[in-house]
Amino acid sequence: MSGILDNKSRVLDTIVTQEGRKQIASGKLQIKYVSFTDASTYYAADLISGSVDATTRIYLEQCSLPQDQITLEADDSGRLQPFKNNENVTVKNGQILAYSFSASTSSIISGSDQKMIFLRGDEFASTAGALLDSSIDNFNKLRLIGTKDHLFEDDGFGFGNSNIEFVINNNRPISDATHYAENINHLESLFNDVKLSNVKNFMFLPPVNKHNDSTLLQQQAINSVLRDHRQTSRIQLGHYKPWGRTHVHKLSARQIEHELEHFERTGFSKLIMIDPTSKNNNITGQFFEINHHTMNKLDVIDFGKYEWHGSIHHVFFIGKVMTDQNNTHTFIHIFTLVFG
Repeated sequence: MSGILDNKSRVLDTIVTQEGRKQIASGKLQIKYVSFTDASTYYAADLISGSVDATTRIYLEQCSLPQDQITLEADDSGRLQPFKNNENVTVKNGQILAYSFSASTSSIISGSDQKMIFLRGDEFASTAGALLDSSIDNFNKLRLIGTKDHLFEDDGFGFGNSNIEFVINNNRPISDATHYAENINHLESLFNDVKLSNVKNFMFLPPVNKHNDSTLLQQQAINSVLRDHRQTSRIQLGHYKPWGRTHVHKLSARQIEHELEHFERTGFSKLIMIDPTSKNNNITGQFFEINHHTMNKLDVIDFGKYEWHGSIHHVFFIGKVMTDQNNTHTFIHIFTLVFG
């Protein structure tokens, strides 16, 4: 459904896209950023005012377009969900589908048969690359309006290293894989993982309660109606022992940096220069695991920021969440990303 907007009043035409409705239904919608676009208008010069008055033009109501979705979404297992794109790439549960049509009869075409196949091998790899590129294409087609910083000259964005490879063999980076092989049922769950020890949602917070101290008791003796909650103190309801190591032995910045130094000496830590970039260096990133026939989205843990040798480092742990036989979620760490 569409209609013509009233040009006699200012209208902020806002809609919820199909992806937004899906996230609302699942209870996962989080509005964090707002962007503006001028893709639905044009600019014309005027000798008197400088630009032609746009209020007399006819504008149609906003509608949901394929470029409204720029982030590939996945379910809890990491399998990619359908993604709108102009490359006609169909993805379902991390697999890419291809359709073919053939005539029902060879002599007289009275209908057609549709066949669906799952791509594999090189054909899957090339199509997966086109699917990833369509995310950037959708972002560019939004034609977002931004503010140019005239004091900060760099307004572009580019990577110094467009491709990085890590060569893994039986001896590197792990000399003996048997010392690191473990059953998922024996690994620590998310609530015990030290990589989440800096996240408030996973911190051990023993329950506390407020009680009336002597100051509040004096106030109550004077006026039984007057109660000032700011004059209360906190006491623990009891002695509750934390489940794992996240409360007693938190993951420290020194441990992270020493681990990075070790992998840097062995050649398994790479430095990526981002130049040029904006002053705020705002980056949106997605991480995927691609094999010869499936494509899964990896999970990211935002460990937070800390200061190290005078510079601020922002650490992210990238991996995948797996479920053991007790239906407990466990994070499998693959690599670490540090901005600094």
